[in-house]
Formats: sequence, C-alpha cells, structure tokens
Amino acid sequence: MKKVISIGKLELRKRPTDFIEIARDVIRLTTEEVSFFWIGEGDLLENCKRMTDTETNIQFLGYVSEVKKKSFLETCDVYISTSEHEGFNMPIGEALLLKKPIIAYALPVYREIYNNFVQLVPLNKRSKFVQEIIRVLENPTKEISEKACAFVQENYSAEAIRKRLLKILHTLIHEKS
Repeated sequence: MKKVISIGKLELRKRPTDFIEIARDVIRLTTEEVSFFWIGEGDLLENCKRMTDTETNIQFLGYVSEVKKKSFLETCDVYISTSEHEGFNMPIGEALLLKKPIIAYALPVYREIYNNFVQLVPLNKRSKFVQEIIRVLENPTKEISEKACAFVQENYSAEAIRKRLLKILHTLIHEKS
C-alpha cells in the first residue's frame, strides 16, 4: 500500500478540499493501491472527516505525536502540499531530509527556499497535481531525493543556521568597531 501524506493546520488557505478531490482522483485513476493521510488539527477537521467518512483511503488524523508524525513521514511514498499561501513550511523540509518526493502548488516561496527539489504544480491545476502524484507513485526515483536531502542539510540544519547567524553577528560587530 502506497501512502501520500500532508501535514498542516486544517484551514482554508491549506485547501483541504483540493486534497480530498486530488486523493479521490488518484485513487480512481492509479493502478497502485494508495491511501491519503492529513495530519493536523484546525477548524476544518470535523468537516473534512465528514466529507470523507465513507472513504477508507482518505483519512484526517488530527493531532498526532511527533514520534507518530515522523513515522508517517518515514513510511510515506509522497508528501504533498495543497496550500495556496505558505511561509517556510517545515514539514516539506522534514520530508526532504527523509528523501521523500514532494509535490506542491507552485508558490514562489517553495522555489526560493527549496530550490528545484519540490515538484511544483500550477495553483488550481488539480488534474496536473493528480498526474504528478501518479507519476511519482508508479515511477519512484531516489536521485533527486538524495540531492534534496543534502541541500536541506547544507542550508537549513541547525549547524548551517548557527554558522549563518555567527557570520551575521561577526559582520555587525566589525561594522560597529
């Protein structure tokens, strides 16, 4: 069984209804047996559960512990984000560190932060999103995932951030001298 997951607060800007429609289409069109999971709480949780209560392959899990969240990330085949607006999006970074393929709506922030390691789909193009998920599920590749993991480690690990902060502090101190 293949697993597709998303992590985030269930609110309108995260577009959980797109997640549901995309999941339904992938399940209907792929030759793979696949389940979709959304981890996270929010005002729309109960509504999303009601919308999918008869669909065993689409689950809204609500809050889960960090240990369980990591387990879902480690065992998923694809991580997706249907958000229409984001900041850093920590779960994408976490998924990239675990060498998972990422598919998301084409937000400028993703290209800025994650270079070309996130497969971007034009906003509102659900059919393209569905095609990309099916392509990744049916033809998995590790090459980009390995490079993405290295990129995140080099740029966003605690050590990389510490070095950048020290460089900034060093520059500030020497400017004042």
